[in-house]
Amino acid sequence: MNISKITSSFAPMKNTLGKGVNKLADKIGGFVSDNNTAKKVINVFEPNGGDNSFFGLASIMVFAVLIPRVITALRRNPEDKEATKDEITGILFRDVTTIITMLFALKTMNSVVSNIGTKATGIPMVNVPFKKLFNEETKDIANKAKEFAQNPAEKLKTIAENIGLALNPIGGSKSLSGEQTDKLFTGYKSAEEVQKLLEDIPNHGGNSKKVFEKMKDGIIASIKENIAKLKAENMPKNNKFTNDVEENIRRNKSALEYFENLTYEKFMNLDTTTLTDKEPAFDINHTIEEFFKDKKNPIALGAKRVNAWLRTAALAIEVFFLGFGLPTLNQKRLEKKYLSEKPVGEKRGTNFTPSKDREVRAQEIKLYSSFMK
Repeated sequence: MNISKITSSFAPMKNTLGKGVNKLADKIGGFVSDNNTAKKVINVFEPNGGDNSFFGLASIMVFAVLIPRVITALRRNPEDKEATKDEITGILFRDVTTIITMLFALKTMNSVVSNIGTKATGIPMVNVPFKKLFNEETKDIANKAKEFAQNPAEKLKTIAENIGLALNPIGGSKSLSGEQTDKLFTGYKSAEEVQKLLEDIPNHGGNSKKVFEKMKDGIIASIKENIAKLKAENMPKNNKFTNDVEENIRRNKSALEYFENLTYEKFMNLDTTTLTDKEPAFDINHTIEEFFKDKKNPIALGAKRVNAWLRTAALAIEVFFLGFGLPTLNQKRLEKKYLSEKPVGEKRGTNFTPSKDREVRAQEIKLYSSFMK
């Protein structure tokens, strides 16, 4: 059999089909480009990388999971309306709870834990932070209660707004991805750019002083590492470095001394236009550029690690609920339905008899044993 002759006979059909598909795609693309409504619909459902849109994910869950399961239940035993009703009730209880958990709970929990991480570390981990309920100076519970009592309406409004930010599935407060964190905390090339970053940190819910201290500690550690590396790689036989190495070590020591004594207030008040004329003999802008060009700098890496741990913990809670909590709730629901309708003193389960032609499924054995006690 000549395979090449067979495949070549399909070539005209393949080319025709390909041209037809291309023409159809061009027409659809042109229609979407010229139609504002179509554009909006596409934007709502279009996935963004691995992140499906809320409406796209909701549509999949409803039309590909919930509705087919209900239709199957209706067709399974159409003559037994009570059994069908029980099955649909169970499907709605389990599946709707699962869908709501998937669509709302995980996003909400991620938002909450990332805001907690932002508060604890001072490093922004969300796109929109929760609004502050109390002043930063108010620490103890008694003063917080007093502050709340002074304007309860305003405090309740703030709480409601924060709940809205957490629950909003298509907006509100969202955890920053690793890529977004890198974008926020890498690529700075001068002290002036970092000053602007630190000024903007509170707008992201973070603490500028804590972020500055992370930067300062990271730069100091990097300078110490450079000094040790210079000495190790250029260890002289006669206990004397070359002039170039000596100068390099001196500049690093000057930078180390400078950053060890640098405070947040002093850094924010630096006159960056005349910085090299006033400060020690090293290029502070180069030092800052070297620090922020690394995506593993302590600020970016610390934020990603904390956020990852917190979001993993949130996911674990959701998985535990769906895997263990929801089945337990469903069992309690069935026990309440079948075991709460007996007259006082009557043996449990006498009002419930499983069908003779229906085999008890493994997951129902425990439930039926409760009925028959």
